[in-house]
Amino acid sequence: MKLIYIIGEMCIAKADERIRKERDVSLNLSDLGWCPITKQLRIDLFHEVCSFEAWQECKNELLKRSDAIFMLDKFRDSEGAQEELREAINRGKDVYFQTDGYPKP
Repeated sequence: MKLIYIIGEMCIAKADERIRKERDVSLNLSDLGWCPITKQLRIDLFHEVCSFEAWQECKNELLKRSDAIFMLDKFRDSEGAQEELREAINRGKDVYFQTDGYPKP
C-alpha cells in the first residue's frame, strides 16, 4: 500500500476546520487504496510543547517516507505548504492536487 502525505495550510485559528477537512480527505483517499498520513495535530496546542526545529524534522520525515503528496485546495495560502511542495518535487515524489480530484494509487 502506498503512503500519501496530505499537505495544506496550517492556520492556528482554523485548526478544527483543518482537522475535519484532513479527516474527510483521508477517508476518501483510503477508500481508493491509499494509506494517507497527515499532520492532524492541534498545532495551536502542539507548538507550546515542541520547538519549531522539531516540528520541521517531523514534517521532513513524513515527506521522506511518503510515496506521494496530496495538496489541499488552499495550499497556496501557506508558505510552508508551498515549501513542502517544492521539496516533494525535488525528491521526485508523485504530486496530486485536490482541485484535480482524488487519485488512485
